[in-house]
Amino acid sequence: MYSKFSGNKYTRKGIQSEGVTIKEYTRLKSKDDITVTVKPSGLIIDENHKFLAASPDGVVEEDESTGLLEIKNLLQNNQASFEEAARKSTFCLESNKGKLTLKRNHNYYYQCQGQLNICQIEWLDFIVRRTNPYEIHVERIYRDKKLWDDFMVPKLTAFYHNCMLPELASPRKNTLQGIREPSKPWYTPANSSCQEGNRRQKKKKHLSDDSSDSDDASPNIVPEVRATSKRQRRTKFVGRQILHQWCTDETKNTLEWYEGTVLDCIRGVDGNKNAVYEVMYKGENEAYEVDNLQDDLNNGSLKFKDL
Repeated sequence: MYSKFSGNKYTRKGIQSEGVTIKEYTRLKSKDDITVTVKPSGLIIDENHKFLAASPDGVVEEDESTGLLEIKNLLQNNQASFEEAARKSTFCLESNKGKLTLKRNHNYYYQCQGQLNICQIEWLDFIVRRTNPYEIHVERIYRDKKLWDDFMVPKLTAFYHNCMLPELASPRKNTLQGIREPSKPWYTPANSSCQEGNRRQKKKKHLSDDSSDSDDASPNIVPEVRATSKRQRRTKFVGRQILHQWCTDETKNTLEWYEGTVLDCIRGVDGNKNAVYEVMYKGENEAYEVDNLQDDLNNGSLKFKDL
């Protein structure tokens, strides 16, 4: 929302070169006896999620099918070849058995999937081109609806409703609180297998506010007494004061404790494994939607402070 970046000489050159890249793309296709027509595309709004939109670099008509075009004019100030650049973790392409492909965990891949699913098109030709020395890479990317529905849409929806809309309605830029950051633990993806990594992210700035309180309280926590009967006792969380462990840096596996209060059970039944809770963490102005408290209690990453 507040980006001051308006482009530089490399982005401007990349945009200016898109027309030339499209001509080279059509010539490459003609060498394979494939006739394509590339038409310009404007802004396309998602029919199901009106806050999402895409602007592909072109719409491709090939035989009786329709696809999209996404162009990246890269390495304009770098002499490295695509093969050499692919050895670096930051480059968008990787080499698999001598074949260059777009990394499936790269932002460009998610951009392609966003365009395909918003436009409801089944394929996209992803082009990476450079001029000195000249190289061009064309790769067909197919729509992954499961990735979109289970991972991308929940994350984008949460960001829009929990970060962007509140900031539009009540801006916090240039205030002590600061703008609402997407690194706060508000995102719960639809696919439970994706939850662990994303659910345990916390902004580092938050640590400076609460770490002293959490560090003092943590050694005095009395561990919960486990039920000894064969039938496992269900633990209630609503109204309890907790210490909750979060991963603040996944690359270094940095773990920190945060103090909070469980305000309410907003989905499911309090104490059930799949229940979703509203938790107010100390130092925050808004409560967060958090799941898997029962699992966290069992594995030791959640402790009761009010025992």
